[in-house]
Parts: sequence; C-alpha cells; structure tokens
Amino acid sequence: MLAGTATATTVIVDSTGVEDYSSIQEAVNNTAPGGVIIVNQGKYIETIVINKELSINSALVSSGTTIVQADVPDKAVFSVQANNVTISGFNILGISSEGGQGISLDYVKDCSVKNNVVSNNFRGIYLQGSNNNTISNNICMENGRSGIFLVESSGNILDHNSASNQLEGIVLASSNDNVLEGNIASSNDEFGILLREDCENNQLYNNSMIGNRYDFGDDGKGNIIDQSNLVNDKPVYYLDSLSDIVIDGSSNAGTLYCYDCRNITIKDLVLKNNKYGIYLSGTEESYLYNITSSENYDGIHFTNSDENMVTDCSISNNTLSGLYLTESEKNFIKNNHILANRKGVYFDVSEENRLSSNLISNNSVGIEQVFSANNTIQENRIIKSSNYGMFLYHSDISLIVENDFFMNGQGIVLRYSNDNILTENNISKSLSGITLLDSSNNNTVFDNYLYDNVACIIGEKENNVFNNSFENIVVRRTLLFMEPFYLVVLILVAFGVIRRMK
Repeated sequence: MLAGTATATTVIVDSTGVEDYSSIQEAVNNTAPGGVIIVNQGKYIETIVINKELSINSALVSSGTTIVQADVPDKAVFSVQANNVTISGFNILGISSEGGQGISLDYVKDCSVKNNVVSNNFRGIYLQGSNNNTISNNICMENGRSGIFLVESSGNILDHNSASNQLEGIVLASSNDNVLEGNIASSNDEFGILLREDCENNQLYNNSMIGNRYDFGDDGKGNIIDQSNLVNDKPVYYLDSLSDIVIDGSSNAGTLYCYDCRNITIKDLVLKNNKYGIYLSGTEESYLYNITSSENYDGIHFTNSDENMVTDCSISNNTLSGLYLTESEKNFIKNNHILANRKGVYFDVSEENRLSSNLISNNSVGIEQVFSANNTIQENRIIKSSNYGMFLYHSDISLIVENDFFMNGQGIVLRYSNDNILTENNISKSLSGITLLDSSNNNTVFDNYLYDNVACIIGEKENNVFNNSFENIVVRRTLLFMEPFYLVVLILVAFGVIRRMK
C-alpha cells in the first residue's frame, strides 16, 4: 500500500492488498485529479465519496465480479460530488432496498456512468441538479423505488439502460432537454417510464416498455416522443398541433397523446396498461369512438379540452378514473360502458359538459363533480357503486335528470353544492336516496321516484325545494326529513363514507 499522496496517473485497487490500495475510497483520497483507478475483481464493502475528477473502472467490465456493497444503509454506494467522473463496470449492491442510492450524482456535470449492475438500493442511479451527464448500458434491477431517477437535471443522455423489477423503471421530475434512447423498462410494479409534471423538451427514441403496471406516462409538456417508442410492442402516438386526421385500429397504437389538436378522429383502438389510455390537452372538436381503454391509471383524460365527443367506448378497470375531465368544457359523453373504475366519470373544474345514456356500473363512485358547474347528467344508468352513485362537492347549477340510480351505497350526495336541479330520477336500493350536507342550498329536487332505500332524503330541509314520490320497503315508512335519532345515525354513516373517499 502506498503512503501519502500518489501522483501516478493510474492506480490499482485489489481487495487482497497486493496492489496499490485495498479500498476504493483510499484510492480516491490519494489519487490526483484526472487520474484513473482500476479495481480488480473482488468484493468491496464501503461507501465511496468522489470529490475530484477521476475515472474509476472495474478491471473486468463485463463479468459482474467486481462487487461494491454499501456499509451504511442510507448512504449512496458511490456519491459523485465532482464533475468529469466516470464509474464503469461494477456490480453495485445496497444493504437494503429501503436504503440509499446505488450511484448518486449531486449537482455535477459531464460525468459518465456506464456498464454497471445496480441492485438492492432505494434508487439505483439518482441524478439531482446534474446536467450533461451520460448514463449508458447499465442494468438497474430490484431496487426499492426507482431504477433511474432524475430530478431538476437537464441535458443528460440515458441510452441502452435496463430498468426492471422495481416500483418504477425510469422517472424524470422537473427535468428538461434530456435524451432517452434504446432503454428497456420491464416488469416494474408501477411505471416503466414516467415523465412527471414540469418536464419539457425531453426526447425519447426507441425505448421499449413491457410488462409494467403502467408502461408509459407523460404529464409534461412539449416532449418529443415518436412511434419508435413501444408499449407492449405497440407504438406510442404523440400528436402535436395536428388537425383533420384519423387514428384507427390500423395504427396499432398502444397509448395516444394529443396536444393542441383539432378535429382528430380516434377510433377502434384497444389501449391497456399505461398512465393514460388517451390523453387530450388543449384539443378541440375531436371524436373518440369504439375505444376499449382498460387497466390504465385513467382510461381517457381531458385537460383544457373542449367540444369533443366520446361515444360507444368501453372504459373499465382503470385505477383512478374511467373518464377524467379537468378544466374542460362542452364535451359530450354518450352511450359508453364505464365499468369497475374507482371513479367512473370525474369532473374537476369543468363546466357545460353533457353526460348522456351511459352505463356506469360497479365503480366506487359512479359520477363525481368537484368545483364544476352547469353540467347536464341525463338518462344514465348508474348501478352498484360501492360508495356513491353521484357525488357533488362545491358544484353548482347542474341538471341531473332522468337517470336510474340502482343499488349504490348512496344514491346522490351533495356537499357545499347549490342551485342544482334533480328531477325525474329513479333512485332505489341504496342507503340513502338523496343526501344534502354542509349548506347545500337552493337545490330543486322534484318528481324523483325514490323507493326501496333505507332512507329517501336526508339532510337539510331549509332553503331547498322538494316535491317527490317515495316508497321505502326497508323501513316501511316515508322518511323525507327523518326523526333526529335516524338522521344522526345516517349522517354519521354518510360522513364515514365521505372521509374514506376524500
């Protein structure tokens, strides 16, 4: 072992002590900036901080026999804190998948991480505030959270990496202008590749995502993602500022994004296992027909998209919503089967939409409106919702007419919602037919037929208008405004359900 500070360009580390150093950290400490450290095969149990320009390479790059394992659970095995560092050819192990990072690049640039196997860490390769680095030909597997994770990092190249059997494969957060090419993300419990919000101008080419819970998701803006990217061997379609085109079954699309498009016809597609089956942003006057969208996070998602039509689609078994509309107006949703989602149809700050003649069945919540107004809900069949057939929260001036609510946990529930009209609905076999809570005022509830519910109408009598027909087989009495004891019991039950859903 050398004493003092070494000036040699290249030094060798060997775990048996027969070369210059027996530990990698000792070699880092004693090698001048710009030097090369070669590490012979063996097992090195240490966490390494690199605070100068160095190249650290395994002597046997492809064998996987140069193992570096953390000796501290919550620290990075390799913590890179200097520019122009190379780490290549190691088998990098954490002590626990709940611990630290395999390789961490913190506010550095022009580094290269290549040909490593990284496993059993919390995150495999982690870049924070780091730019213009190259992450290439690494295998990241069986880490607790992510294979590769970038936050506030731009201008990096991620090419030909494999990320598998983690919670997430490759994730970008608040990261711009990166290039992802030729990566494979497979068999992850949640996302294969995910671009979170505030990710812009990233370029994705020839990436393959297969067997993940959600293969691909993009919540960013202005990213460049072409059809060479595959989800379960189907191309990702990414339309930007296009109009007057048709995307149909011949496209074999696996997931489809439309940004600022107009008059797009989307039909005859089967879309599964992505963040969104279809995502529309700033898209108008488009037509979605005969779409099967299932086992995604959202089946069909609209944001800032107006005057579109969704008809004759089957939207089922999506984790959050069948249809999710946020800040979207004047859309027409008709004749669809919306089944077994957490929320069948969700309106978020969305107005003047029309939901008509749909079968909405076996969802946790059939229809939910939050801070939404002036929607028309007409002639739908809402059945077997485990919590609510329809739930309005801070939502006003909607028309709810001629719907059939059957066997829902509760039929229709209003909280802080005013000036709605509920008329000619059939509501049966629910805990409560109509519930008005928390200063829901000036609602007009008339000509509804409520039967075979535990209670017909509960809540606030003052400042609302009622004129309905009742049959109540379970309680064998008409309960318009209930005796205090029954009212308290049912309101407590209602609040319990509400808390579970919020």
